[in-house]
Amino acid sequence: MLARLFASRRRPSLTSADTLVRFLCENASLVTQKTLIGYCYARTSLPLSELMRDKPFADAFERGRWLAYTAVLEDMFVAAEGRLRPAATSGQDRLAEALAARFDAALSDVAGPAIAPDVRVAAADRLRTRLQEVRKEPPRPIGDIAQVSGQRVYEAMPIHERHRHLDRGSIIAGVRFLMVGLATEFDRRLDPPRIIADLQRPDGAAASPAPA
Repeated sequence: MLARLFASRRRPSLTSADTLVRFLCENASLVTQKTLIGYCYARTSLPLSELMRDKPFADAFERGRWLAYTAVLEDMFVAAEGRLRPAATSGQDRLAEALAARFDAALSDVAGPAIAPDVRVAAADRLRTRLQEVRKEPPRPIGDIAQVSGQRVYEAMPIHERHRHLDRGSIIAGVRFLMVGLATEFDRRLDPPRIIADLQRPDGAAASPAPA
């Protein structure tokens, strides 16, 4: 009975490109919000609603939020590529390009004017380069992948570096901890063959992810 109860509460498998991208965007948003808001509270002992009354901070937080989200989402796509790659067989070039295109569309849909078009294009190009590089080696653990976004989240924090430089290690560790916590859900919910087939359709449309 308990097994049936827990099974009924499990989230459905990710079987399409749209559901994959939505999953990646939602979790990138979660990691970003938890890390930024948690750190700002720990450093200032003030709730975000209070901090946002200061316009310079609010501007810095908004900019940092999008930069951090972009970084975490990029790592999410790298982690997804490693889990999808074995099912791609001879279509790994197409997989990398399809993922980069979905990443670019996701940033465009979510960020709007918060991320300038040239920044978005540069982010998509960076992901393409990373996907080409990671194909040369076995898929890496998600905690190793998250080192990249951890550093970039640290750099995006809306707290001056002179006040946060001693916290670099803990910020990176926090991002890695949250990302590693998603590994089991990645492995349980992804249906790689069906996602690959959907991603590589010539007429595949971009997803409409949840906002960051």
